[in-house]
Amino acid sequence: MKTEIEDRYIQAVQKAGASIVNVQTEISANGHCCMPFQKSCSGVVLDKDGHILVARDALCQAEHVTVIMNNGHLFTGVFVGDDQLTNTAVIKIESDELVPAELGDSDILRVGQPIFAIGNSLGMPGGLTATSGVISALPRLPIMGQSGVAVLVTDALVNPTNSGGPLVSLDGNVVGINAARTPYSGGMSIAIPINRAKSIAEEIIRHGKVQRSWLGVTANDITPRLVYQFQLPDMDGVFVAEVVPGGPAEGAGVRIGDVLLSLDEKKVNNVVDLLTALHGMRSEQAIEMKVRRNERMEVIHVTLGTRPY
Repeated sequence: MKTEIEDRYIQAVQKAGASIVNVQTEISANGHCCMPFQKSCSGVVLDKDGHILVARDALCQAEHVTVIMNNGHLFTGVFVGDDQLTNTAVIKIESDELVPAELGDSDILRVGQPIFAIGNSLGMPGGLTATSGVISALPRLPIMGQSGVAVLVTDALVNPTNSGGPLVSLDGNVVGINAARTPYSGGMSIAIPINRAKSIAEEIIRHGKVQRSWLGVTANDITPRLVYQFQLPDMDGVFVAEVVPGGPAEGAGVRIGDVLLSLDEKKVNNVVDLLTALHGMRSEQAIEMKVRRNERMEVIHVTLGTRPY
């Protein structure tokens, strides 16, 4: 006899599983004597129009993309666009069998919250595979650093071919997109928060790529060592360690050693806050920054650029 918690687990996997597909790609090998080889990943159905969010690395150099539904039906996938920094891509199929995933809110996740990592591993008979765990850490920068986005950390095992599949909450809603297991981490895995993955997918569907706003600085979290070294009054804000020549920040007068406190009234406590604020802004947007410089508060106006890389 199943307990109530067992039923919730099963129902969550079944609910999210209806929106998961397997993606097989065929890649031509170099040389005349070599046979083509295949890559595989999982994908999440986004809408009834046929857009599917998948792992980008499985699509690299692919000549043919096949989408396998849970019922075994096969469809040809068409490439829409991708985002290298987050290893995500969007493909599209024509089908009347699609069940769009129900997306949750990754901003309200808490450490210790139960989750599942689900995928359609290799499209093998038997269907979905699922592993369980908890949210181990809220959005942080363990791998991608300032070149990417803050990611969720979980102890749920993510098999390689389950990359691109969903991280699912106990109510069956998708709260992240599984990326990979981090090296030398004792089995920890990472996932892109669904709020960010959703905005990335929307950008790809509209433009074929992600158009990121760009400030043109490298910033560090303020540590006790920085406070001591530069005689800072507290640990608020982020420390500007580099200003890119020719970038928007340099043109606005931002200097190395400035402490950036806010962007358009959005308080910046750490680098994750800085990236999150910039992700919510558009290129060519005029914003107001508050900085502390030599114990004085200053307001700097800057027009964001478009990230060149």
